[in-house]
Amino acid sequence: MKRLILCSIALLCLFFGSSVVNADPATKITNVFQDTDIRQALVTIAVQAGENVVPDSSVGNMTVTLDLKDAPFEVVLQMICDSGGYSFIKDEHCYLVGQAVPTNPNFDRFCTSEAVKLKNSEACEMVKVFNQFYAQYVKAGGTRENVIVISAPQRISQAIKKIIQEIDQPKRQIEIEVMAVEIQKVKGRDFMLDWTEGRPGVSGGIETLSFANFVFGYTNTLSKNVLIGLKSALQNGVARVRANPRITTMDGYEALFSSGQEDYFDTSSQNPNGWQTGKLEKIESGVKLKILPRLAENGEINLCITPDVSDVIGKTEQGLPRLNVRTMTTTLRVKDGETIVMGGMLSEISRSSKKKLPILGDLPLIGFAFRSNSTSAIVTDMAILVTPRIVNDLTTRTSVEANSDLLEAVGERR
Repeated sequence: MKRLILCSIALLCLFFGSSVVNADPATKITNVFQDTDIRQALVTIAVQAGENVVPDSSVGNMTVTLDLKDAPFEVVLQMICDSGGYSFIKDEHCYLVGQAVPTNPNFDRFCTSEAVKLKNSEACEMVKVFNQFYAQYVKAGGTRENVIVISAPQRISQAIKKIIQEIDQPKRQIEIEVMAVEIQKVKGRDFMLDWTEGRPGVSGGIETLSFANFVFGYTNTLSKNVLIGLKSALQNGVARVRANPRITTMDGYEALFSSGQEDYFDTSSQNPNGWQTGKLEKIESGVKLKILPRLAENGEINLCITPDVSDVIGKTEQGLPRLNVRTMTTTLRVKDGETIVMGGMLSEISRSSKKKLPILGDLPLIGFAFRSNSTSAIVTDMAILVTPRIVNDLTTRTSVEANSDLLEAVGERR
């Protein structure tokens, strides 16, 4: 099929070449096209300019409307092509007109390929930002090379490279400080947090509160009350810090923190033939936290946060662990240095206990009088505090300054 198309193009070039005499490439085009078929318009300007113009099979039935006066031939040709979303390429025989899309058999003739190396972005992520039109002209190179391969006409290629240049900029870094605190409700001392008092509201600036070697910022009454409640609970021993990591990540890149334990349990089974199939299943418990930060234009930080807290609270009849899982997902915007307080992740665990007097509690018939069974419920609240801070750009020194510092250090050691 491709050979047939190329042969047809060659024959058309010969036809136009034999029909045009004394061709003058500098000829200006003066004409008026009113709802003229695009193929007829191409033939008309070709005859006027003394050039060979060949539309390929991708040029469809559409019309053009133009009022031309002393316009250069290639300018007119470009205007007609733009009206239908076509491109043209000139070789030694003719101007070939068609769609510069991968489905066109002549795609390679319209396009040139170029590899653009990225400095600050990942190629596999970069290709996802292009819309449907540009996406057909780009693909990611190898992961080691980290390049975008562009196969497109020159004008489209230039537009794609401009987009890449605007996006491939050094990304800011964000330091994320996290504290996961678990508060237990103790009889006679209720340190459970009140998540209803006060409503979020913006103040003039961020105030701070320090405890447990951390400094937290708040801008509303709710956050302040929760922070004070947490500080009191920690000081009175009814709360414990489950995790307190500090992570640094780049703008737009997800940070993942995990703290806990992994247990392996035998889940072997026996098939109908009596064969024993051995299998170990991994069960994870503890604190996991996923945070995706994105910088807003006004300097604030958008955070997508997913905390996941799980604890082993017992075993099933098959000997597998029973997990108590608490999780949530939220997306919000905060100021640089402001603390996000996430809570209300309540958990109630029932535990049974048995008490008895030695020897007497094991006596038949009357032993029940010397033993007792009781069930208690343990209620805990989990608070997740997240404080993002934008990391300032590191100042780089010139090589002269670096060398002078090195010489001074060497001189001191001598």
